[in-house]
Amino acid sequence: MQRGEGDFDATGRGVPEGEVDSTAQPSWWGAAKAAHSEPRTPVSVVVDADGTLHAPLRANTVWTGSVCLPAGASLSHWLGEKTASLLKERVAAALSLSAHLQGGIDAEIGGVRRRLVVSIMPDGEGESGRCCTVILRDVTGLPVSVSGERPAWHMTQALAAGIAHRFNNLLVAITGNAGLLRMALPLDHPDQAAIEDMDQSAREMAKLTQYLLAFAGEGRYAPRPVAVHRLIERAVGAVEKRAWPDADMVCELDPDLPPIEADPAQIEQAVFNLVLNALEALPGGKGRVVVRTTRSADEPVVVVAVVDDGAGMAEDVRARMYEPFFTTRAAGRGLGLSAVQGIARGHRGSLRVRSAPGQGTTVELRLPLAQTDSPPTVVREQASRAEVRNTVLVIDDDPGTVRVMQRTLRAKGYDVISAQDGESALRAAERSRERLLACIADMALPDTTGDVLCKQLKELVPGVRVLVCSGYSDDGTAQQASSGGADGFLAKPFHSEELVQAVKRVLTR
Repeated sequence: MQRGEGDFDATGRGVPEGEVDSTAQPSWWGAAKAAHSEPRTPVSVVVDADGTLHAPLRANTVWTGSVCLPAGASLSHWLGEKTASLLKERVAAALSLSAHLQGGIDAEIGGVRRRLVVSIMPDGEGESGRCCTVILRDVTGLPVSVSGERPAWHMTQALAAGIAHRFNNLLVAITGNAGLLRMALPLDHPDQAAIEDMDQSAREMAKLTQYLLAFAGEGRYAPRPVAVHRLIERAVGAVEKRAWPDADMVCELDPDLPPIEADPAQIEQAVFNLVLNALEALPGGKGRVVVRTTRSADEPVVVVAVVDDGAGMAEDVRARMYEPFFTTRAAGRGLGLSAVQGIARGHRGSLRVRSAPGQGTTVELRLPLAQTDSPPTVVREQASRAEVRNTVLVIDDDPGTVRVMQRTLRAKGYDVISAQDGESALRAAERSRERLLACIADMALPDTTGDVLCKQLKELVPGVRVLVCSGYSDDGTAQQASSGGADGFLAKPFHSEELVQAVKRVLTR
C-alpha cells in the first residue's frame, strides 16, 4: 500500500513502509532548518464558541504580520472563514467537556499556507466566563520532533479522571433511586413509565461517560482471558440489521484462536462501533461488510479486521479521523473511532486503518493474547456466618452514593453503617467487628485508596469481605483493587440490582 492511501496506527501517525536510513538527511531538512530560524512567536486570543474575541488582539510577528482586532470582532476577520470554523468546532468541544484540547490545523494566513499547533484552554478571561484562551503557534516545515505537535487532537486525562468520577457518582444516585422507586411501586403503577424514561436517560449518560473513558484509554475495568469470537458475535448481534436491509454482513471468525486478555464489555463496544462505522460508510446502505479474525504471524496478538467496500476516506478526513467529535455524518456523533483507539491503547493493543477514496476501508483492532501462565483463580469456601454477621460498611465521600447504597441494602435486610474516609472507616469497623459482614469502599477516598484500605480492613477484621467501587479507571484499577485483597470490583454507575448481586458474589467467594 502506498503511504498516500492512509495507513495509520493507534496514535494517528502514518505507518511507513520499508526501511529508512536514519543517517541520511530527509528531504524536508533544508526547509525545516530555515523555517526553524524564523521567529515563531505564539499568538494568544480569548474567544467564545462563536469565534468572537473577548479581548483585543494585537499581534506583530513574522508569520502573522501586524494584526489589530478589537474585542467583539470575529476570528474570521483574521484567519478567514475556513480556519475560523475549524477553531470554533474545537473551542465548542473544549467548553462542552471542560477539557484542554491540543492539536494541529492547516491555515492560510496572508496568502501563505501554514501549519499551526493550537492549544485551547477553557474558562478564559471573557466577562461571561464561557470562553477559551487559544494559543496558536506556527510550525510550518518543522518536523514533529521539533514542533512538538501531537499526531492527533489530544484530550488531557484530567477529563476522564475529573468528569468520570464525579459524573458517575451522580449517576449512581439517579439510577439507584430509580431502581428503588421501581421496586416500591406496583408494576402497573402509571409512574413506572416515568421511572423507565429516567432510567433510560441515565443509561445513555453513562454510555457517554464510557465513551470518554475509552477515548482517554481508561475504560478497562475488568480484564480477563476471553474468547474473542464470542465477543464479536454479541457485538454484531447488537447491530440493528433492519436498518441496513441492503447490506451484506459476513463474519469470518476463527473459533480456535487463543484467548485474549480483555474487558469483554469494552471489546464488544469497540467492535460494535467499527461495524456501525462500516455500515454507515456504504453508499446508500448497499454493500458488503466483513468481520474477520486471525492470529498475527509476527506478534502475539489477535487481529480483528472490519472491512467495508464503501467510498473510503479522503486525505482530509483521514487526518482528522481520531479527533473527538469530528464526524462526516449526523451532528452529535464522532466519538466512535476515537473511543476504539482509546480501548486499543487501554488493552496494550493497537488500531490500524487503511483507506482510500473508492477503495473502501479496513480497520484492524490488534489485541494481545492472554498470559497463559497466570495463576488460577482461588475459589473460597462459601461463608456460613451470615446469620451472625449482617452489617455492611459503606465507605464513600459522596453523600448521594452512600444514601442509595444504604436504602438498597437495607431493603434487602442488611444493617448498614457508613463512613466518608479511611480513618473513620477503620474506627467504624473496629466498633462493629463482631457483626461486620462486608465493606463497600470507593477507590478514591480523601485520605487513602480502596486497595490500601482493603488490606487494613482485612487485617482488622479477619474474614470480612471487601467490594471496591470506582467511577473511573487508569488502566488497572480493578487489578489494583485485587492486589489489595478485594473480593470484587464494581464499576460506577451501577443499578440497585447490580449492587445487590455484587454483594452476593463477594459473600459466596
